[in-house]
Amino acid sequence: AARAFRTRAGALDDDVLIAFVGRFNRWKGQLVLIDALDLLWQRGIANVCAVFVGGPPPSEPHHLEQLRSRIASSRHADRIAVLDFMDDVSPAWDGCGIAVVPSTEPEPFGLVAIEAMAASKPVVAAGHGGLLDIVEHQVTGLLVQPGDVHALGDALAHLVADGALRREMG
Repeated sequence: AARAFRTRAGALDDDVLIAFVGRFNRWKGQLVLIDALDLLWQRGIANVCAVFVGGPPPSEPHHLEQLRSRIASSRHADRIAVLDFMDDVSPAWDGCGIAVVPSTEPEPFGLVAIEAMAASKPVVAAGHGGLLDIVEHQVTGLLVQPGDVHALGDALAHLVADGALRREMG
């Protein structure tokens, strides 16, 4: 299932697949993640691809349109996949190397981070709200300043470069 998911996401064998799983809305930070990914590619970090799994609230399809538009404007749009909501996200967790929760406003709880950690994945998350109680900085993942594209990019680059650290944090 993990291999099939990675194929659907466009990941090559040596790629570190970064996964955003959840609702696409104005405060989940999906656009911040795309900007951070662009920074990685600008730095020459080529073994990275990303997948967004989920969808917008039924009454707010413009969030998906905005996400697709922002991806299309990336020079590496071919390295970013958008997959529909999945009832069972375990293939996403099994197939990815890093989970990202880049919310620009505080998460009330942070279920996605807990799911990723239960699947032994390191989590890079915005350091506010419920995520502060879930992600232990430099132990189970990395916390970054909310909305800070450069901090998010640095955290992702750090984990992409160090497979042993990804496994340890996971």
